[in-house]
Amino acid sequence: MLKKALFVMALAAVPSAAFAQDEGGTGDGSGGTTDVSNAGGTATTTAGDQMAATGSGPAIFKHGTMGLSLPISLFTIDLAGLGGTTTPAVHPVNILMFQDNANALDLILGVNLAVTPDGVDQAGNPVAGATTFGFAAGLGYRMYKHHSERIHTFLEPRAFIGVNDVSSFADVLTLSVGANLGAEAMFTEWFSVSGTIGASADFSQKFKDINVGTFTGGLSANFYWD
Repeated sequence: MLKKALFVMALAAVPSAAFAQDEGGTGDGSGGTTDVSNAGGTATTTAGDQMAATGSGPAIFKHGTMGLSLPISLFTIDLAGLGGTTTPAVHPVNILMFQDNANALDLILGVNLAVTPDGVDQAGNPVAGATTFGFAAGLGYRMYKHHSERIHTFLEPRAFIGVNDVSSFADVLTLSVGANLGAEAMFTEWFSVSGTIGASADFSQKFKDINVGTFTGGLSANFYWD
């Protein structure tokens, strides 16, 4: 009976010893603790390296960097314009002034000067020439939210005013308030292409014409320097 009990205890001890051997790599118990600790440290270091590689923007994104963003007209869309004249005819450019590697002020500026000579219409009636001057001015605040090796996404609330013709300032003044979501692809340190889509509330015709939820978007070519 005693021999049978010792035999059963020996059989139970074999898998336990094997399990301990697999966990620690050695039978003394100290190796297991060291290996697990090292594995945890390695995993933490690897995760930290990945965050450092994917969580920071390009070197050009820093305090003092300037940028010029020009619309690519062939692809620029403005769905608000399909509904009438609530969107100014002046197409602005964006001047970026970086505050740090994740935030930039966006100056929205544009002018439009149109000069038409005297002429005749299709019915042969004389038509007097005219000079029309319009402008747009505003401000946005661009906040970069995620960086990968090449693609950088951002959120930008903005507000601007636009006037098609200063000779009838109050009648054609448009105030637009909204925000854009964008993604920017860097091709070199100083050049990128970005795409945006967003929504806005537009007020025109002496604030009698209100268009809320207007979706706008487009592509832009961006140039940076410091």
